Amino acid sequence: MFASKPEGDEIVAVEHVNRQGRVYYLLRGTAKTGKLHFYFAMKPRGALAEAIPKGYEVYEHPEDAQVFLRRKRPRKITELEQAMLEECIRRRAKASCCIVKADGDSLVVHLADIEEVEAAEDVDELGRFLTRDRRAQLVQRRILRGRFTKVMRFRLVDARKRLFSVERWCFRGSTDNWIPLDDGGALRTVAEKYVPHLGRASFFELSWGGRSVR
Repeated sequence: MFASKPEGDEIVAVEHVNRQGRVYYLLRGTAKTGKLHFYFAMKPRGALAEAIPKGYEVYEHPEDAQVFLRRKRPRKITELEQAMLEECIRRRAKASCCIVKADGDSLVVHLADIEEVEAAEDVDELGRFLTRDRRAQLVQRRILRGRFTKVMRFRLVDARKRLFSVERWCFRGSTDNWIPLDDGGALRTVAEKYVPHLGRASFFELSWGGRSVR
């Protein structure tokens, strides 16, 4: 997120570039009640906001990269814990691209809907004479421009001992919900145990008591 530089007496606009490279502008307007409200839009049509209102924060939805302004939520997860989980995913997960979001007392892992192989095929159709680095860059961009789906959640269950439970998302349409996998352990321990299943068929066999629930 950044504020664009003014030219002359122009207003400094608050902007946010999402993971897809799209720019969102923070605008302000008046509701029917007469109360001032703020919102993000992809076109700077209207009154540009010069700052984020106090008590609010920018939130980028992990599933579709939509950008919103929302009230600040208390964060119970440390940045170090989030970084540790992200590092574990980079080392141990088969999944090509994941997004980890801190949400209250939880770290929620979102997995890219498009596989790296499929993204590479799309890139190869555009140009077969790309350098290796440029090809890798475009593949990553193709993945980030797609949708992401929540798949696993690490929830803080003991703030003093920093113990986390683990759940995975159930994809059966009739019972979409979180399935408990582990009732609590150190984050590094449970991450090393469950993260390797991300992007693998074994993910769908994970359940409490060993019973498979897709």
